[in-house]
Amino acid sequence: MPKTLEPMKAQLVEDPFDDERWLFEVKWDGIRLVSFIDEGRVRLQTRAGRTVDEEYPQLQAISHLVNARQAVLDGEVVVLDEEGRPSFQLLQNRGKEDHPMQYVVFDIVYYDGQRLFKVPLEDRKRLLRDVVRDSGVLRYSDHVLGQGKAFFKAAQQKRLEGIVGKLRDSAYQPGVRSSAWLKIKAVLQQEVVIGGFTEPRGSRKYFGALLVGVYEDGKLVYTGHVGGGFDEKTLAELHKLMKPLIVKQSPFSGTPPRGNEKPTWVKPVLVAEVKFAEWTRDGVMRQPVFLGLRDDVDPREVRREQALETAKETSRAKKTAAPVARARAKTSASSRKAPPTVALKAVRTPARPASKAVAAATSAKRAATSADIPATPLSRAAARIARQHKTNIRGATAAELEALDAMAREGNWQIGGRSVHLTNLDKLLFPEDRYSKRDLIRYYVQVAPVMIPHYKDRPLSMNPHPDGIHGKSYWVKDKPSYAPEWIPTFRYEDQKSLKDWILIEEVATLAWLANHAVIDMHPWYSRVDKPEYPDWSVVDLDPAEGATFKDVIAVARVVKTALDHLKLTALLKTTGQSGLHIYIPIERRYTLDESREFVAKLSHMIAELMPDKVTEVWEVKRRTGKIRIDYTQNVINKTLAGPYSVRPALRAPVSTPIAWKELDDPRLRPDKWTIQTLGDRLLEVGDLFHDALTLRQRLPAL
Repeated sequence: MPKTLEPMKAQLVEDPFDDERWLFEVKWDGIRLVSFIDEGRVRLQTRAGRTVDEEYPQLQAISHLVNARQAVLDGEVVVLDEEGRPSFQLLQNRGKEDHPMQYVVFDIVYYDGQRLFKVPLEDRKRLLRDVVRDSGVLRYSDHVLGQGKAFFKAAQQKRLEGIVGKLRDSAYQPGVRSSAWLKIKAVLQQEVVIGGFTEPRGSRKYFGALLVGVYEDGKLVYTGHVGGGFDEKTLAELHKLMKPLIVKQSPFSGTPPRGNEKPTWVKPVLVAEVKFAEWTRDGVMRQPVFLGLRDDVDPREVRREQALETAKETSRAKKTAAPVARARAKTSASSRKAPPTVALKAVRTPARPASKAVAAATSAKRAATSADIPATPLSRAAARIARQHKTNIRGATAAELEALDAMAREGNWQIGGRSVHLTNLDKLLFPEDRYSKRDLIRYYVQVAPVMIPHYKDRPLSMNPHPDGIHGKSYWVKDKPSYAPEWIPTFRYEDQKSLKDWILIEEVATLAWLANHAVIDMHPWYSRVDKPEYPDWSVVDLDPAEGATFKDVIAVARVVKTALDHLKLTALLKTTGQSGLHIYIPIERRYTLDESREFVAKLSHMIAELMPDKVTEVWEVKRRTGKIRIDYTQNVINKTLAGPYSVRPALRAPVSTPIAWKELDDPRLRPDKWTIQTLGDRLLEVGDLFHDALTLRQRLPAL
C-alpha cells in the first residue's frame, strides 16, 4: 500500500460544458485529505504531505465505514452550514462550533492489494460507492453524467463554490494538474500567501488588512489588500499568529505595495483562502474577502489561478484517453451511478385527487368488460394475468388503442381516465426495426396490468432516449417540472438534494413516460414505506467482452445450485441485452448493506468455484472473456431494468422472466422476447415473476 500520495489536481477553465464522456461533481469547499486505511487504523495526509491525524480525531471512525482491510481514499473534509452547504469559513472553527463535519470521498486509488491508478475513473468510483457506507462523518461524492451546464447552474443557485468535470475513463495521476479534471468556479476563490498587514483604523483592533501575494517564477508577487471577512475573534487569532513572524524587509518582489496605512511585514509562511470579484489589469484582486487559513498548502506552491479556454482543455484531455476505455464509456448507460445511500428524510407525495369526472371515468375503466380488451395477444395475456391475481390495474382499452393509432403526430390522448399529451409519435426510436415512439407507448399501455404490480410503490429511475437507441441518453431521478400533477411521487432527501421520484401506479403514467422516450424502466428494490429495507436481493450476471451467453448460463446454474443448498428460492429473467438477472425475494428485515453483503459473499464463493469463467476484477478491460457477478447493484436507488422493461437495443427486446429449466433450451437468448413477441410468451406461461410479489425469505448466514 502506498505510504504517501500527492493528490491529482484539477485545471481551472472558463466555462461549463456538456459532454457524455465526462462526469461532473460538486467542487467541495473544504480541505483536501488523503486517507490511508490499514487494518482498522486511519492515517490522514494533507495535499502538502503533512500528517494531521490528531487534528481530525472524528475521522478515525471511517475505518468502520469502509469495507476494506486496506484502502487509500481521496476526498475533502468539509463543514456544512445551516442549509447543508460546505463552508470553508466554518471549517476554520471545527470543534469550536456545533456544525457537522464530513469527509467527502470522490476517489479510491488502492484497495486490498490492488493499485487502481490506471483503472478508469468510472470503475474506481463504482468500487468506491460499493465499499463506502455513508454516515454522518463519511460521504460518497455523487456525480451526474454529461450535463455540466445544468449542473453548474444548479451549483450557482445553491451558492456552491463550483463544479469539477472529470473524464470518465481518466487514470489517476498523482501530483499532476491534469486536463482530465477540469474545475469551473461559480465563485472566484484564490489561495494567497500573507506577506504583511496594515495598521488598524478607527475602532478596529489588531490590524486593518492583510497584504497578500502569489508566487511567480519563485518570487512573491503582490495581489491585494484583504480587509473584509474578519470578526474580532479572527482578527485577534490572526494577529497572534503573525506577530512572531514580523520582519523588517518586505517579502514581496519589487517595490513594496503602498496603502493609506503603515505596513508591517511578516515571513511568507501563512496561506489564506480568499474570495473576490475579479482580477484587475494590474493583477490585483478586486474586493477580496478572507475565508480562512489553509494549513494543507505549501506557501511556495501558491500560484495565481488563471482560467484556461474550456474547448482547448477538453480536447487535450480526450487525446489522452485509452481507446478501450472510451468504447466502454459509451456503452455503460445501464450501470450509471446512484446517489448516496443514507436517507435523511423520505416522504411520499401522493397525486392530487382527480376531478369527479376523471375519477368516475377511471372507475369505469377498471370495471370494463372483456369486450373492452383489445384482441392483441399482449392485451389478452395481461388482462388474464390481472384476473388470475385479482389486481384492479387496467391496460389500454380497444377504443383507446384505436385512438392512439388514429392520432396524427401529436395530440391529447385519453387513457385510463387521464389526458396525456403525446408528441412526435412517428419518431423512430428503433430505426433498424422501424419501431416508433407510438409503438413503444402501445407496448407499455398493453403490458401495464402485469408490469405495474412489480413497480408499484417503488421509486423509478428514468433513462430517456430522445433521439432513439443510437442517440444520447441521460438519467432522470427527479420528477420534471413539466410532468403532470397527477403522477404521484416519493420525496427522498439524501445528503445531496431533495428529489421527487416518480411512482408508476396506473397505465397513464406509463403512457407519459413512453412519450418522453423512457425506453427502459428501473425500479428500486425497496418500497417507499421502508426505503432502506429491500424485498429483493439481486444478482447481476454481467458478461465482459469475449464471454458468451453459454458462459452466463453455466454461471447461473451454479448460482441456482448454491441457492438451492441454502434453501432459497430465486427468480430468473433475461436482461434483454447480454446477461441474466437473478432476484431473491427476502423479508424486509435486512438493510441494503446486509443484502449487498450476502450477495457479495455468494459471488465470492462462485468465483472461487469457477475461476475460469467468473472474475472479481473491477476493471472492465481485465475482465475479458469472463463474467462478473455484480453484487454492487444492491444499493438504494442503484437499479437494474425491471421485469417487462423494454431495453434500448436492436429488435426492442424485453427483460423477460423465465423458468430455471429454460436454461436448458439451446434457443434461449438474453434478447429472445421483444415488444412484438412478449404477448404470445405471456399467453403461454403467464407471469413467471409473480412470486417476487408474495414470497419472503430469510437470508442464511454464509
